[in-house]
Amino acid sequence: MPAQTPGRAEPPPPAEPTDAAESRTSARTRRAIVEAAMETWAGDRHATLADICGTAGIGRSTLHRYYADRAALLAAVSEECHRQFTTAAVRAHPDDGPGLEAILRLSEELLQLGSALSLIFSDNALVDPDTWSDAEESDRGLAGVILRGQQDGSIDPDLPADWVSLTLWMLLAGAWQHGLLGHSRRETVQLFARSLSGAIGSRS
Repeated sequence: MPAQTPGRAEPPPPAEPTDAAESRTSARTRRAIVEAAMETWAGDRHATLADICGTAGIGRSTLHRYYADRAALLAAVSEECHRQFTTAAVRAHPDDGPGLEAILRLSEELLQLGSALSLIFSDNALVDPDTWSDAEESDRGLAGVILRGQQDGSIDPDLPADWVSLTLWMLLAGAWQHGLLGHSRRETVQLFARSLSGAIGSRS
């Protein structure tokens, strides 16, 4: 904190523009509503907007000020899941190192997403990654990592790329279920890595 001139009060900071303050407040409220919806729907896909308001600690009028109906809120939840998946992929640095190691890093990042995984892997899932705008690009990116792994010898070259991708997603769903049973994330990640490596790793 800057020193004050003796005998003189330090002037107050400039007032924040009202529009900017309101914009930040609105953004925080939107984020809180979406996070509450993810948490609530992850536990019960049939939960009502009133249930979500209870989780968020807001009234129905506040929720409807930001999201007109369930469909609008669900679209925002899907967008947030997309953002979290994209962020996880960036953290995993999929372009670095052997292909299998890159896929294992990506999987470990995804297994930390919690509610987002529940919304995608639960029965009659509320969020479908195939509807995301960059779904085809993401599929091509994963296929590229798989091909790199087959070329560098870390992934079995005799396995079709779509089979490797399907195996990855099935094991991720299984790992998510394993976590729901109360097992630690560390144990789940270790078992997942062992299973995936055994399923798609090179035999040589």
